[in-house]
Amino acid sequence: MAVVDPFADVVPQTDLTVTVPKPEAQPDAFANVVALSDDPFANVTESVEGTSTLDQLSYGFDKVASATGNLSILLQSMYPIGEIRADLVEPTEDNPFQMIDFSILPAFDDTAIDKMYGAPFSEMSFEQRVDFLKQRREEEIAADNEAVIAAGETDTLAANLGGLGGAVLDPALALIPMGAAYKTMAAVGGLIGIGSDVLSQAVEDPTLETYDPTQTAVVGGVSAIAAPAVGFALRKSGEKISKLNQLRKTKKEAKQIKKADNAIDELNTIAARGVTEGVKKADIPAYVRQQSGLTEGEVAELVGQSTKPFQIPTRKEAKQIASIQEFQADPITTPLKKSSIADWLGVMHSSLKKVSPKLAIKLREFETRQHLRAANGLEIIEPFSRQFGKLSKSVQRQASLYLNNGDFDAARNLFTKYNPELVSSFKAVDDYLQNTYGELVKYGYNVTKIPNYFPRVVKDLDQLQTKLSGKQLSEVQKVWKQKSKQLGRALSDNEKRLIISEMIQGRKVSFTKDGKKIIITPGARGSGAPSSTKQRMLGQLDERLLDEYEDPISALHHYVKQTSHDMERRRFFGTGRSNRAATEINTDESIDNLVLEELNAGRLNYGDLDRVSHLLKIRFGAGEKAAHGVLQDIRNINYMTTIGDPLATLTQIGDLGVAAYYNGIGNTIRALIGKKDITIKQLGLEDVIAAEMMSSRRLTSRVLDTLLKGTGFKAIDRLGKETLINGSLRKAQQMSKSAKGIEQLRKKYGEVYGDEFDLFVNDLRAGTISDNVKMYVFNELANVQPITLSEMPVKYLESPTGRVFYQLKSYVIKQLDLVKNDIITADIPLKDKVAKGMVYAAIVPTTNVATGELKDAFLKRNEPLDVDSFTDKYIENVAKFLMVSEYTYNTAVEQGKAGEALKDTVLGGWGVLADNVTAVSQDFKQMYEGTLDLESSKVMARAPAFGRFWYNYIGGGLEKYEAKKFQEDYGFDKNALDEYGLTPKQRKDYGL
Repeated sequence: MAVVDPFADVVPQTDLTVTVPKPEAQPDAFANVVALSDDPFANVTESVEGTSTLDQLSYGFDKVASATGNLSILLQSMYPIGEIRADLVEPTEDNPFQMIDFSILPAFDDTAIDKMYGAPFSEMSFEQRVDFLKQRREEEIAADNEAVIAAGETDTLAANLGGLGGAVLDPALALIPMGAAYKTMAAVGGLIGIGSDVLSQAVEDPTLETYDPTQTAVVGGVSAIAAPAVGFALRKSGEKISKLNQLRKTKKEAKQIKKADNAIDELNTIAARGVTEGVKKADIPAYVRQQSGLTEGEVAELVGQSTKPFQIPTRKEAKQIASIQEFQADPITTPLKKSSIADWLGVMHSSLKKVSPKLAIKLREFETRQHLRAANGLEIIEPFSRQFGKLSKSVQRQASLYLNNGDFDAARNLFTKYNPELVSSFKAVDDYLQNTYGELVKYGYNVTKIPNYFPRVVKDLDQLQTKLSGKQLSEVQKVWKQKSKQLGRALSDNEKRLIISEMIQGRKVSFTKDGKKIIITPGARGSGAPSSTKQRMLGQLDERLLDEYEDPISALHHYVKQTSHDMERRRFFGTGRSNRAATEINTDESIDNLVLEELNAGRLNYGDLDRVSHLLKIRFGAGEKAAHGVLQDIRNINYMTTIGDPLATLTQIGDLGVAAYYNGIGNTIRALIGKKDITIKQLGLEDVIAAEMMSSRRLTSRVLDTLLKGTGFKAIDRLGKETLINGSLRKAQQMSKSAKGIEQLRKKYGEVYGDEFDLFVNDLRAGTISDNVKMYVFNELANVQPITLSEMPVKYLESPTGRVFYQLKSYVIKQLDLVKNDIITADIPLKDKVAKGMVYAAIVPTTNVATGELKDAFLKRNEPLDVDSFTDKYIENVAKFLMVSEYTYNTAVEQGKAGEALKDTVLGGWGVLADNVTAVSQDFKQMYEGTLDLESSKVMARAPAFGRFWYNYIGGGLEKYEAKKFQEDYGFDKNALDEYGLTPKQRKDYGL
């Protein structure tokens, strides 16, 4: 990218984007730049009143209420752990990168904390703590800067520059990815601005009663503009005058520099607009002068005065700059135009359907087919899985070794000896694997057929590498390096597992000298392999390595699900499209081709091209990446402590209310108590509760799965899902018997089935559970519950590391999506929308009230249900809905703090983690002090399976509930009754 340098003495004309002569009157811009070793404040004149410019800079730096400072106040008010110190330290030889040393003094000690603050800080409420810390900060600033304040020099140029420095050096600003694309910087900067304003308003009013979301939106918009500006300046800082030299400018010169900077910003914006309009690069300078009305000399003068460069952006950068400018012009509604709200709180499939109904149908078909295909495969291997599990552990281990090494004859002999039924069921598995190979080839996979192939799955790649010999590991790493070079990127763990697995099993991995192809062959080099190949093999799996592989049944399940996904993914993009190798597919290229086809077919508007492409790339790119293992563990442990108990299981009964709204009360009751014509197992959803709870091979995932089975959570979830799909099936079967009903089905699903719609109707009439019927009920369930990745928010898919924020939110987000699609934006008359809204409001919260009564009965908290109490409980359930999860609502009610509800709503799983950590830390503290007992244990109260019951009956929860109810009913404390000498009858009247 060409950059104008008005200070260059000789510049070749051919390299110039804008020809700018060096102004004769312009002084050398570098004449006054101080060396870094010099004092940058050496020539700054001190004020007449006696305070130095350095004092004023220090005051300005201190007075800034940074995002980090506000966050510190709020966290210290929530969790008074002591003084959080961040001291600057010198780098050492052992740690050359250290800059800041963090410490907490005193840690988790109420007495010491109260002593440190000189006030009963531990006894204050959250709001009182915030006010106390805020006042304390103001007093410290006043004490440290007494001279500046006394001199009335709090608004000087130096003070303001110090304030700017305090803002720029805020650690939160380090989150802005300097050097990244403008759009990325704008997004992160906007989020930091939003977060900073929320923190600022929270510190000013901890109750958030005066919270102004409009102000937050404006600040977010301004920050989104400021972030690229900061990045732009930092990128080019080496090409312009030193920033330190600005401190030596007079106030007048500083204003001139700011004015020149603003002018250059405008010229750069004009240049970007020209690029987006198709103006040739060579014509941009003239375009800028024409649009701005400036002469060539005036442009040169501005460039000379400004600390920013003038440059012509690329087309991609120009488009991003235009987007940022639109945001700046309208920071309130532009996010809505850009679908940011939909990305955060909407559903990806609904967003795609809005701009490309055809691709939304195709995406839902992909989600359905991959599950149906997997269900068929799992049904085939199920007899083998069941019979294999009956073998002794030692026989299973020997069979695993035979299967992994492809010694099928030895495996059959073993099966014949210990369970002859396994021979026939294993043959069915072998046939399935051979047929799947043929289908993989049909769908465009370039795979070599391997005799006696059996899938293998590595448990822990790092652990496996430690067991390889030096020579084996060297051979593996060479192949990894060659493959990485071929792809032009680092290999994923899955790709590494595939290659190492094949090599360890004795398969030969060959690659050509030019690195363009890698071939996996079962034995000696085949005749089809190039002569210029170097072959590598590691030998067969042995007892030492067997433990690092999944057992055969787990490996089969993984293979069925993975190949089903991969083949349907190829079908989605088109068979053979972007085919390269068995381990990869060029997702971006495939999506671009698919979107272009829709555009050429007239089914997609040009203006929606980028949006559709972005949604699909997120779904098939970052959306399919797993979060880091530690984050998965955090998620799983959070679920154990929130939904891993019988009371949470009862909450799932509320799903029946949604089913009753969606399919009608009659169809729902018959589906609930009648025969299930179709099950979630037939849909491939037996192990799916919600997309955010997809299981993995981690230990915490297996523990969670066992816990949810043991508490009955999975059973009730299955009941809810099967009630809904069978209710939908009954409703569709009834509709298929009338012309009006068929038209209603055609309106909703005609485009889904196309030419097969009549076959679908015939299957409904005949009661046949065909693939078309399965697709119908899968669609109906996906309309209501987040069972696939496509039913999750775009931001959830976009950021694997940020998914913990969505914990306990996905179901409610999907309910909002259902209300929007089925009522608010539905293509029906207004009166029908009102009627459906009333039905939803009457059935769904009411069902949840009934479920709540059942849970209260188990906790002995239920009371006679009259009109007033029903109204209160109805409102409570609406509040739970708005607060995203029952856990958040219960936490807020029991602790009586709005801040807790806000924390858990915003932070999601991180809020749950904070509660878990607090419980552990409090128990450790009491243990250290020798005051811990089981009744007061916070850990026991949050324990999976029995924690809620423990807290209620042993930890004082029931007593607290009864005291609270007494206070509400009679207006005074129940404990005070002992002072009044009540008669037995009076005590009975008071429930004592």
